[in-house]
Amino acid sequence: QLALSIPEILETILSFLSLKSRHDASRLVCKQWYAVCKGLTPVSYNWILHLTPSNNNSSNSENNDFGMEQRTISERISSATNIVIKVDKDTLVPGASKQRLDSWTNMMGVLSSIVQEHNDRRLHPRLQTLHLREGILEDFAIQLPQLPVLTTLSTLRIDVIVQWDIIYLFEILKACPNLEELSIQPTYAANMPYRSTHLSFEQSSAITSQQEFSIMDRSDVQKSMTRLRTCSLYNMTITLPALRGILQVSPQLSKLVLARCRHLVRPGQTVTFFDDRPASSLNHTAFIIRLVGEHCANLKSFHLSISRGSGYGLNIPEAISILDTFPHMEECNLTDQDIDPVLLKSLSTVVNRITALNLLPIQSTTSYTHGIPLREILCTFEHLIHLRAPTATYYIEDMDLNGVQEQLREIWYRNRGYVGYRTQSTPCIRKDDPAIARQYIWACRGLRTLHMTVGYHDSDSNSTDTALIIFGFLSRMCPQLQDLHLKRWAMNLEIEGGLSLLTRLQDLERVRIQIDHHHWVGEEYLSWLKPTTLPSTWGRLTFPLVYRRVRKNLRRRYQVLTPPEILNAESKLVERGREVGIELAKIGHGDDLLDWMDDHYGLCASASHRRERLTTLPKLQSFWIEFSDQRGGNEWRKLEAYVARIRPNVDFQMRRFSKDVFYTTTLQYY
Repeated sequence: QLALSIPEILETILSFLSLKSRHDASRLVCKQWYAVCKGLTPVSYNWILHLTPSNNNSSNSENNDFGMEQRTISERISSATNIVIKVDKDTLVPGASKQRLDSWTNMMGVLSSIVQEHNDRRLHPRLQTLHLREGILEDFAIQLPQLPVLTTLSTLRIDVIVQWDIIYLFEILKACPNLEELSIQPTYAANMPYRSTHLSFEQSSAITSQQEFSIMDRSDVQKSMTRLRTCSLYNMTITLPALRGILQVSPQLSKLVLARCRHLVRPGQTVTFFDDRPASSLNHTAFIIRLVGEHCANLKSFHLSISRGSGYGLNIPEAISILDTFPHMEECNLTDQDIDPVLLKSLSTVVNRITALNLLPIQSTTSYTHGIPLREILCTFEHLIHLRAPTATYYIEDMDLNGVQEQLREIWYRNRGYVGYRTQSTPCIRKDDPAIARQYIWACRGLRTLHMTVGYHDSDSNSTDTALIIFGFLSRMCPQLQDLHLKRWAMNLEIEGGLSLLTRLQDLERVRIQIDHHHWVGEEYLSWLKPTTLPSTWGRLTFPLVYRRVRKNLRRRYQVLTPPEILNAESKLVERGREVGIELAKIGHGDDLLDWMDDHYGLCASASHRRERLTTLPKLQSFWIEFSDQRGGNEWRKLEAYVARIRPNVDFQMRRFSKDVFYTTTLQYY
């Protein structure tokens, strides 16, 4: 009863619960508790601009009440915890900029009146998150100064199209003094070829160095410390004085992303920074790195990509400088264009502290990146837990530890009477040298996240054989894997391809496979996803017909090869694998998949196998198979319905993937 009469006590008690648990529990107890808790639960509100040639209207996305009076809007907005402001794309018309600015002014007037009312009544405002969607902020110089002071706002997200000036950060921090998370990111429209995303010369030179310092002084931001912890800024024009002013008052920053930025020297700028040397005497990127290192001691994640010619990135000395400037940082963030064998030698000095390595694309047109030494990285960084390099290529020749591809190619040429067949330019892996064996066995046994592309040094071959090599290799090399994202031009996802070998990874939670060409997948080929223990005696006796056919085909195709037991009798590679607890003798061979089928459906499955395999991917949350086109959409829906029946808690999707890797991967993580 005391808690019911004193909401402050109840608020403290309920703060230990998540917002969803708080809302659900309050509904289940009684109406009185729900009445008290209602004010503590999050309320989201979508505020949409409907632009017409004559007028604008604001409406809530749920009721679309056009012509809503300002008082009614204020009442609804005042109770919102999260607000999203966006433009209705269906009502966009040419020449709507003035109407957009007028609507923005009206919106900011509503927010100002709400803030004033809360201050007059000494009420605690509720707004915590504000998201300004694409098209809302068209003119930073006019619109940002109209933001009211939002003392409770902790998260601000802005979607931008054009490149913007760093000086406007001072306007944002002035209006949001308690901001903890700031994200200003581009949208897909920023990549359209007809849209210029860079500041024109007139825009970039409109503010002089003296005016910049005047804006910084008027904002009063430098008089107190900010609470910024996470800051992701894209398409920003950087000046060193403004960046230094922001970093000086943000000592709590733990994550800083300065992506696709451009350096600018304002007219009249003559400022010295380090060792009494002016900014023009050193590389500006090096200055930025030193500034961040000097003022952000608690930084745990840092990404920097500066405009360089026709692209973005860092040169080798700059990348090395980042590693040296942050000796305690465990996460290394580079673009997929930055790293090469030369930089890898410098990375080897931090091999014992790097647990996360992100080589994400910064260009929207990047699909594949060759030259990144993924094998050397995975075989060297023993403490690596997360590797995100979706465009970097790991070559199948480095996975084919038993030379299966070369044996099959030799037999194919011999059966057709070719003498002196063309061998692959990349030699097979030597198995008699212990030093070479270590170069192909991954050192990161605790790897949990793996995003990469799989390709070939030479011309590609049968997608069934390569798929069996890929999945057999991964199922042995990273037993603790939780997040797998594979990209491959051709892949056989039927049972012959060995996709089911992923069931060895008992911690696997997310699977995402992107392919251009594929063999069709039927329901019978996904039956292994059923979350059951070992099949019953009847289930093993009634061995599925499709598996019988696959078993027959595997035996016929691989019986011509040298048996793995004989081939690897003296293999230092297999011996080294057994020393670290992994069995490599059958990787890529049909016997690897036959052993898996025996475990699942064989009558002679051993007791150890029964104890080892408890269930099929018990932690699986999502399984996405993405294609380059939408052919077979109806069949996709049938497969989705089938998996929904056998694994109702798994998000299984078959869909077309976006070829713009920057917007689907880099922006998702940064």
